[in-house]
Amino acid sequence: MAEWYYSEFGQTKGPFSKAKIVDLVLKQELEPDSYVMSDRDHVWTRIREIPELEEELHKPVDLPHMEKFPDSVVEGGYVEETRNLYFHIPIRRLIILNILSGGLYQLYWFYRQWRFWSEKHKQGHQSFDREAARIFFVLSILNKIETDRELNAVCRADFNGNRLFWMWVVFGLAGYAFYTLTGISNVLHEVFFMLTLVIDVIFLLPVQRYINRVNEKLGNPYARFGFWEYLAIALGLFPLLILLIFLPFKLL
Repeated sequence: MAEWYYSEFGQTKGPFSKAKIVDLVLKQELEPDSYVMSDRDHVWTRIREIPELEEELHKPVDLPHMEKFPDSVVEGGYVEETRNLYFHIPIRRLIILNILSGGLYQLYWFYRQWRFWSEKHKQGHQSFDREAARIFFVLSILNKIETDRELNAVCRADFNGNRLFWMWVVFGLAGYAFYTLTGISNVLHEVFFMLTLVIDVIFLLPVQRYINRVNEKLGNPYARFGFWEYLAIALGLFPLLILLIFLPFKLL
């Protein structure tokens, strides 16, 4: 049986069993794009490109999923039984609410995905604001969904979390650079920056489609529309209304 090695800060770690490498990925200590090497071929290769590791990583688990979540997870302030794996909402809801909230709905989307994972892995004691302050928090969320065994037991993930994350970051930074370097009016600056936040959601759509496809195969209903979604809309529409009111005066 092959033994495996991985590199960390320029040092080679190992040898490890195949099961240990898979466990490190599931614990987020390694990423699907991390390089590993077996003692059979001595070639550094991404984990996602090694069939035997991918097969083990996505090995089926007991289904269907049924779990009781606390009030803080279920929208509306009540407890219900749910089969949903991660935040299961229509694509059109994600797009429309992201537009209406001026991009703020993405924050709520990340929170719901993280909350499901934290409860599933008994990490409810962790603080979301502390986790969200991590530089690569968004990347971590996308990788968690991509490598989740329950999701992959139904159908394999068809997106690359690392690639989507960097496209999401680059697009946002490009919008911010244009926002800060151009000489257009301050009001148009704000409008353009909000549009950047709104459009940036396109890099989350493949992830949501995958979550939806899994839940639809399991016959799970969409998550209910709740208070925090109304709040995201209100917070997003308020500055937009202010901009629309003062924009004519700024352009005169």
